[in-house]
Amino acid sequence: MNRRIQHVVLLLIVSASCATAQSYEESLARMQERTRALRTYTCRFTSFSRGPEKTDQATFSYYFKKPNWVRMEALSGKNEGSILLYSGKDVRVKPGHGILSWFSYSFAPTHKYVCDARGNGVLQSSWGYYINEHLEMKHLTRSAFQSVETLDGRKALHFLLTSDDPQKTKSIAREDLWIDAREFLLIQYKQYDTTGTMIQSGFYQDCVIDSELNDRLFTEFSK
Repeated sequence: MNRRIQHVVLLLIVSASCATAQSYEESLARMQERTRALRTYTCRFTSFSRGPEKTDQATFSYYFKKPNWVRMEALSGKNEGSILLYSGKDVRVKPGHGILSWFSYSFAPTHKYVCDARGNGVLQSSWGYYINEHLEMKHLTRSAFQSVETLDGRKALHFLLTSDDPQKTKSIAREDLWIDAREFLLIQYKQYDTTGTMIQSGFYQDCVIDSELNDRLFTEFSK
């Protein structure tokens, strides 16, 4: 009998969790609220993008500080060892290897040298940008709650998003999205075109929220 009672209780807990988790709109609003409240975050960010002529994949040590400062240290990918700094104007770059690593360079945030295969750069890398973009395209998107899953050791809400008009949603026809079920922070997304080919993804791991990050981290290459 005790085992049956425990089983029923477990089912009720799981059902209650799913019942409160099934609204994409509510989850997106809570993500926005949570992100607005934080001051800084650091994480390991893995990015993939597929463009017309190439694909890019890289993992970064990622640092963010409000208002919109970013430091990205490439841990893997074709630019492994490189560091990108953004503190409000140009993106400053220090290559990781070779003779070019003796110098640093500055580029506009939209320059192809500091953007991925789909034209996304430092400005498009933050949680805030992702949330604002999805809020803007919400009226073009249908959502369906899939399940509560464990991802990167965290309970995650898995949503499937489907575009009503991919031409108006940056060629994204479908997206799998995972949101931290407790903190309402972005964990992972995978975006696909109309052929079912993955064209963009992001995975945020080992996140630390509101640690003290010195301004020098975003203006100087050395720590």
